[in-house]
Amino acid sequence: MGTLILLRHAQALPQAVDGQDFERPLSRVGRDEAQRSAQRLRDAGLVPDRILASPAQRTLETTTLLLSALNLPAGIVQYPPELYLASAAKLGEVIAQHGAGARCLLLVGHNPGLSALAAVLLQQSGLNLATAEFRHLPLP
Repeated sequence: MGTLILLRHAQALPQAVDGQDFERPLSRVGRDEAQRSAQRLRDAGLVPDRILASPAQRTLETTTLLLSALNLPAGIVQYPPELYLASAAKLGEVIAQHGAGARCLLLVGHNPGLSALAAVLLQQSGLNLATAEFRHLPLP
């Protein structure tokens, strides 16, 4: 049985009045958060062999920082467009569709869907993942 890691993207800059949510980059704090998350993953022995990430700028940057900090190849990442602001149900579908054969699957996504999925899978009502926070569990 494999491992599933659910990671909320690191802190992004606020959305500009005329800007688009999809294009929000990480803040300086967010870049530091991503580095700390990579260290916590490494310390816990949770090194993914496959990553699914939303294609939004903030998740892309979070993922890129994780890859660098964990010395992982970019080829293990897929960016399914349906992960952007996906519901818990949609996240579950994407995991089922793309997770087969992974020993350690990391999903980098957005709230509220990511926290809702974690709450269901971990049976912890009211769970709300902070930026760059993760939970891991057996891969369904």
